[in-house]
Amino acid sequence: MAKTAYLIYTLTLTLSFISHLKMCSQHLNTVFHALVMSRILHALPVWSGYLSAELIGQINSLLKRAHKYGFTSTLHTVENMADLADKALFEKIFG
Repeated sequence: MAKTAYLIYTLTLTLSFISHLKMCSQHLNTVFHALVMSRILHALPVWSGYLSAELIGQINSLLKRAHKYGFTSTLHTVENMADLADKALFEKIFG
């Protein structure tokens, strides 16, 4: 958990630095998805069932703040991302 908290803190600092560079929203969205969303989505189909309610709340809070401050154009939630990842995984398996 400490490693995850450190990663989120580091990514938040990186994104806040990027926002001070006055990047347009499309570029911020691309950077956010490359740095944050890729790490969350990487193994989501595998570990989403093991997430506690507290951890889901923390990740959703990070995603909500990212949307609020303009880092992403879409408000993401862990539940929606897990559903989409599960559907994509099952489509790959069962065709």
